[in-house]
Amino acid sequence: MASATSNWFKRLPISYPLMAVLLLLLPLLATLQYQWIGQVSEADRQRLRASLFSSTERFAGDFNAELARVFGTFQFRRPDFDNIPDHIARRYSQWVQTARDPQIIRRIFAVRAQTNGSLELLEFNTESGEVKPAQWPPEFQQLRQTLTGGGGEGLAAENPVFVIAAAPEGRGFPPDPPRFSDFRPTDWTIVELDRSAIVADLFPALVESDFPETFREEYMIAIISRDEPGKPVYQSDGPGSDADFSSPDIAMDIFGPRPNRPPPGFEPREIRPRELRRGGPGGPGGPRGGLGGPRGFAQAPGSQVFAPEPWQVVVKHRAGSLEAAVESLRWRNFAISSGILLVLAAGVLVIGTSSARARALAALQLDFVARVSHELRTPVTVIRSAGYNLSTGIVQDKDQIRQYGKMVEDESKRLSDMVDQIMLFTRMESGQARYEVRPIAIDESVKRALETLSTSLNEAQCTVALEIPSNMTAVMADPVALTHCLQNLLTNAMKYGRREDSAQITISAAHRPEIHETEIRVCDHGFGIDSLDLPHIFEPFYRGTNAGNEVPGNGLGLNLVHRMMEAQGGRVSVTSNSAGTCFILHVPTVQRAA
Repeated sequence: MASATSNWFKRLPISYPLMAVLLLLLPLLATLQYQWIGQVSEADRQRLRASLFSSTERFAGDFNAELARVFGTFQFRRPDFDNIPDHIARRYSQWVQTARDPQIIRRIFAVRAQTNGSLELLEFNTESGEVKPAQWPPEFQQLRQTLTGGGGEGLAAENPVFVIAAAPEGRGFPPDPPRFSDFRPTDWTIVELDRSAIVADLFPALVESDFPETFREEYMIAIISRDEPGKPVYQSDGPGSDADFSSPDIAMDIFGPRPNRPPPGFEPREIRPRELRRGGPGGPGGPRGGLGGPRGFAQAPGSQVFAPEPWQVVVKHRAGSLEAAVESLRWRNFAISSGILLVLAAGVLVIGTSSARARALAALQLDFVARVSHELRTPVTVIRSAGYNLSTGIVQDKDQIRQYGKMVEDESKRLSDMVDQIMLFTRMESGQARYEVRPIAIDESVKRALETLSTSLNEAQCTVALEIPSNMTAVMADPVALTHCLQNLLTNAMKYGRREDSAQITISAAHRPEIHETEIRVCDHGFGIDSLDLPHIFEPFYRGTNAGNEVPGNGLGLNLVHRMMEAQGGRVSVTSNSAGTCFILHVPTVQRAA
């Protein structure tokens, strides 16, 4: 048993084991591919999150640096207030030359304490550069009370305000300075920023410089107030966008005091920027302060930053979230890779199928060669024997000579028909066959086919019944090709449609105007075609199980009919049962002009 199995395996074509190995490898490749794509997606997620954090942190740092530069520029020491107009003008001129957006400063004031305990307010005109005494604005009244010892730390202003205390004459700061409300320095600088300029000019400039163009295309960037996260202060998509920033991919505080807990319904994945270390320990952004810290810019004891609203920069992917975008990319990559594997699997199956069909076709061709050789040998042998008998004088009787001559004629015709059929098949295979499709009458083609086969039909005791109406519409076909198709079908009906010693064939025609087609039927009353053979009877070199070896043929006739009908714009079909077989030629009908 083992030996038989081994021999059977050795006889298998080499393509079958190769196909089996490749198909077994495909699930392994798919598993490895899934794991690899998962690892790549996770790496992409980490890379994108790191890049997103870096850009967001850079934005927060640049924004803090701009405001820290304002704070540091207008931080004066106490002796500077003796000539504060010149110092403010000179510092403002220097700041304008280096500032990213000079319009963010709205107003600048200087506050000098008088000997009688009152506070003198001086306003710097940013356009003329002059410093003049001014009245306290209504929004600064509470601040005035705070500075004069009236208590409180509030400031009812719509814009961010820096209250910068004069630095002491010496260097350094107390290790634990008192609160703003408890410490009363002598002089202050008040810088009021322009909220609208920050939103309209500074934010867009920072977004464009700190976020690459690819990020701006894939992400939505906004500045929100933690008090009202549903109403962005600024957003990269422009005002009016209905983007939801309640669950961003990243959120960083950039201005205002940080809350002890997030507002109800708003829980961003908060990442705080690294503290800016400008001005040394205790300076802007140092360990004891910094924008967004609890003490504001604690450059000197008594300084404070008043922010009307706490700001955060938030970034959200346009796909809904960074995770959703990465997951979508992951499944897209997996779909593409799976498609490649499926194409590979399909290619393996197609190659295997083609190989099997090629082997089957080769076997059919070998069988065809054997059958043709056998078919050719019979008439050649008959002709040779008859010629020998005639040439040697063995046959001398006139009736016998006439009989032998008829035999040579019939076998020669049979031989000629076989050669013609093989040559026709060869021309069709090479694409050299040409057809002249034109309007022709059906009855003429049927008449020519019957005349050509009249002798054979009589010898086979075959009767033909015609059921063709006299007013049949002409069809579009090649006269020679259509006649040849009818001859092949009549020959098949004569061979395989016999019951006992005779055969009955019916040729009918019917017009189907709804599809502009005429059906020509050639039906016999034989035993029919086996159901297993029906799907293959139009294949080249194929012979059904009912054909047997005793019926001559080479398996080309029906294939030639099929191909010639298609070349003329028609087709052939077949119906068969135990009561007989009916071949139907579907020929296009000539359409009459309306």
